[in-house]
Amino acid sequence: MIEPGFGITRLLNVDLLPRIKQINRVKLHQADYGDLARYANLAPAMTRPIRWDIIAKNYDQVVKYAIAIRTRTASTEAILSRFTRTASHPAYQAMLEIGRAAHTTFVARYLRSTRLQPRLTLRLPRCSQRGIFS
Repeated sequence: MIEPGFGITRLLNVDLLPRIKQINRVKLHQADYGDLARYANLAPAMTRPIRWDIIAKNYDQVVKYAIAIRTRTASTEAILSRFTRTASHPAYQAMLEIGRAAHTTFVARYLRSTRLQPRLTLRLPRCSQRGIFS
């Protein structure tokens, strides 16, 4: 699950640029209801809309955690371990939704950018570039 990583890095204003080995399995979140009709070609890859209401309701709490990470008063591992014990924590749910939005944005940038794709492909191990493990 990559969403928490995208959520934290987005809040810290850091671009997470992971490699994407199986782009055909990536799921995108709708920004709003009705995006399936608007982006019919992407419909097979689309899932439910991002829950902006959860982000708005818990944004202050999520920002507090991001500030704690930025100022090093709490480690990222400590915060994430607290959330993974109770995955229903409202701030964690908001962070997941932020991560889903950031992940969807990243995938859209990746698919659109002819400069970004080779940069990330270079990070793959040689055997993966040749398709040995694909």
